[in-house]
Amino acid sequence: MKRKKPGRNNHHSGEVKYGVRVPQNVKEAFILDNENGDTLWADAIAKEINSLKALGCFKLDTRRDWNWRAEGYQYAPLRLVFDVKPSGMRKARLVCGGHVIKTDLNTYASTVKSLSVRLINLIAVANNLEVLCGDVGNAFVNAYTREKVFTTAGPEFGSEWAGKRLIIVKALYGMRTSAERWRSH
Repeated sequence: MKRKKPGRNNHHSGEVKYGVRVPQNVKEAFILDNENGDTLWADAIAKEINSLKALGCFKLDTRRDWNWRAEGYQYAPLRLVFDVKPSGMRKARLVCGGHVIKTDLNTYASTVKSLSVRLINLIAVANNLEVLCGDVGNAFVNAYTREKVFTTAGPEFGSEWAGKRLIIVKALYGMRTSAERWRSH
């Protein structure tokens, strides 16, 4: 039997978290906004896409006769992953389907376990030390990728970019070398 994650319940139309239905794709997000009479999911999508555009994550490619194979590029799909924060705020994260990208680059970038952070906080409190923390929004896409990947923009990119070819130039979440590229950056 599969165990449920805390704060989540199964729902016939998808996941429910903190009493909010979580969409599985962009189309469902817009349907939920329409049903709820708000734009919370659309706003979360726009915030994520506009942030990635502002960080220069993509290069719009308008060449007609582009031989992407000859230049060593690979196609990877994009997908939005949706979440609800404990405050009720909606979150959308654009990720690349890096599982379809072949790479000969061996990369590994470790992350700290939450238990280690808790222990460090406990040690700091026991020694009367001040604890500071920070967050880098869209951290990975502050670094450039080494992978040669392109994709097609979906409706979440707006009418100006939807359906057009994009070259991914930054270390987008989901790409195999993104964690290593961020660490190197």
